[in-house]
Amino acid sequence: MKKHFLWLNVALVLIAVAIFSYKYGVLKFPLTQDETAQVWVIEAEVHYNFPKNFPENKRKIRLNIPPRLQTNFIIENETFGTGGFGAYIAKKKSGHRELVWSIRNSGVDSSISEDSQIYVNDPILSPINNVLYYRVYVRPRYDLITQPADAIPPPPRPSQRPDLYASAQEIIKNERQKSVDDESFIWSIIRRVSVPNALDADLEIIQDRLNTKSDESVVAYLLREAHYPTRIAHGIRLSESYMPKNNPLDFRKQFPIITWYEVWYDGQWHTFQPSLDEYVEDFAFALWFDDEKMLNVPGHGDESVVLSVKRIDERTVQALQNQNSTSGIKEVADNIFYKFSMFSLPVRVQNLYVTLLTIPLGAMLIIFFRNMIGIQTFGTFMPVLIAIAFRESSLILGILLFILVVALGVVARSYLAKFKLLLVPRLGAILIVVVLLMVFMSMLITRIGFLGGLGIALFPLVILTMTIERMSVVWDERGPYDALIQTLGSVVCATMVYLVITNRSVEHLIFVFPELLLICLSIALWMGRYSGYRLSEIIRFRSMVKDIGDVKSL
Repeated sequence: MKKHFLWLNVALVLIAVAIFSYKYGVLKFPLTQDETAQVWVIEAEVHYNFPKNFPENKRKIRLNIPPRLQTNFIIENETFGTGGFGAYIAKKKSGHRELVWSIRNSGVDSSISEDSQIYVNDPILSPINNVLYYRVYVRPRYDLITQPADAIPPPPRPSQRPDLYASAQEIIKNERQKSVDDESFIWSIIRRVSVPNALDADLEIIQDRLNTKSDESVVAYLLREAHYPTRIAHGIRLSESYMPKNNPLDFRKQFPIITWYEVWYDGQWHTFQPSLDEYVEDFAFALWFDDEKMLNVPGHGDESVVLSVKRIDERTVQALQNQNSTSGIKEVADNIFYKFSMFSLPVRVQNLYVTLLTIPLGAMLIIFFRNMIGIQTFGTFMPVLIAIAFRESSLILGILLFILVVALGVVARSYLAKFKLLLVPRLGAILIVVVLLMVFMSMLITRIGFLGGLGIALFPLVILTMTIERMSVVWDERGPYDALIQTLGSVVCATMVYLVITNRSVEHLIFVFPELLLICLSIALWMGRYSGYRLSEIIRFRSMVKDIGDVKSL
């Protein structure tokens, strides 16, 4: 048995080291994350469902996609899955691009330009269960002085709506009298539309005859009538401060879409937000333009788009692209490592596993703290779950909320003990009390104006309930000292786990090289075989050890 255990651990370590060495030495995956050279990965997860009896030869899905070159960003690469569909990128009359999946057309349209780096029918993006994927790799532009060549708009066209011409010109004339330059005039138009006046007859005529309730459409129409090329941009903010937190307890998050205007004057595009209380930063990336939906499916099918965003190291992107340029046995090996890497998963799932892969490290820390040091906690891996909940709030606030909920729950449990309830009904009652406490505290925190405290809603309810029950039992059987010691131990372990699983370097290392978890498994097995004294026991019995040593010396 000892030999079997030894060989098992040796095998785990050797497999981990072999895979790690190949990925690092041959595929050139980086060990550390370079914060200065980053690439944003944006993925559109297209869900579609054609109506019954819809003709197969007319099944076509259109997805508006971003321009390859924008003022602040440039697309390095884009991939999409085709599966049973033919797929091609088309240029619409407006000049914007769209990705078309079609049953009738197979292969790639010859109209795609050679400078567009397109990898069609990516096996990792093949449709599954009526889901299609479009993935784009974006990096910031550093030559911001030069405008994109294809960004220069055509000259303004004459009005196509004679019935609106008089009203539009009246508004334009009034707003020009209030402005001194192009920027002030554009802001004046935006303000006139976004803050409507009940007596503004001209604006009401335009809104009624355009048959739209969208302020963006009205603003764009008025600016175009004033001979300003205007487009309505829909996109996302590519900034870490706007990234949804990767909490595995709440991972189905739609990346927020923002809207802004882009107006051409003085030889370049200028950005304007649709309302005065918003601000569109330089790191806003346009996904599509004009007043239309991002996804269009014929037959009014049940369709939706889920956007996911992830920031990765540029060297990682290069390593993923290099595997496409190999041949022979190396090509087979590279493809295997690529298809079974974390990067082969959809971006939304990758964001989940960024946190999930660090949980085994937290479990290994708990094993070390309990078996080697001797720190007492409530439950075995409860500190790991609490540490995950801390990610949604700050560490200090999370600790305070946890202690407060547990303390109030212990008080409620002590009151319920007077009724001599059975175990299961008592736990159910405590669970209800915990939920009510969390709701009350969330409402109180919201009234105070501190939204960061709403992370308490992600605390694992069942774990909190069992913690309250366990603490009450320890309090009754061993006294308040042991109960407080275990509470303190749980908080200390949760804090240490939180510091590990939120470390950016650790997240990057484990996500790129998940095979290192095999070494963590081996370490956990070795610690599980340890049966000697814990550190706390050595300190606790140090006087006895000293006495035994004195006796032996006689």
